Amino acid sequence: MIGSMVFRLFGVLLAAGLSGYIPPIYFDREDYPSDWPPQGRVSEGCPQLSGDYRNAGEGRFAVPLARHVLHETADPLKQVEQLRFDGPRVGQVRVELLDGQGKVLLERHWREGPDYSCDEGWLVRRQTYFWATPVLSGTDSQRFARSQTGDLLVQTRTEAGGVFLVLPVYRGERFWFRYQAAD
Repeated sequence: MIGSMVFRLFGVLLAAGLSGYIPPIYFDREDYPSDWPPQGRVSEGCPQLSGDYRNAGEGRFAVPLARHVLHETADPLKQVEQLRFDGPRVGQVRVELLDGQGKVLLERHWREGPDYSCDEGWLVRRQTYFWATPVLSGTDSQRFARSQTGDLLVQTRTEAGGVFLVLPVYRGERFWFRYQAAD
């Protein structure tokens, strides 16, 4: 009896989903934490990010700052203690990953256009993706700015949509991270 009720409920939900009434939608959009220093954003152009920041940060799902810089290689970089940002200067940002003694472990150069853009006072890096199964395309982005106290702020955003089997799907996320200036 219970099995047939569950089967009927599943059938109703599937039919409703197929007809477009119940699309699988996922939102998790975190607001800027009220106990953090106010954002020190500029109204236009890119914010000045130059400075040294601790790799360990704060946030609901705290991740090392190196993970925002090198998504695919965060694990081998456990020895990273801080990151040094220089720029943007003349359409370029230099990022150095440093160990505890200040030795440069890795250096990256971001170029305005292919690697980042400036959007209403944020330095924005975007990665688009497409998955064939399920059919899903989207954009992950990291938005960099500074707080009024000089901390590095990173807002990550995910916007993705597509079709799973025959159901429309959507995913939207926004999370905040804060990285204090290194001593």
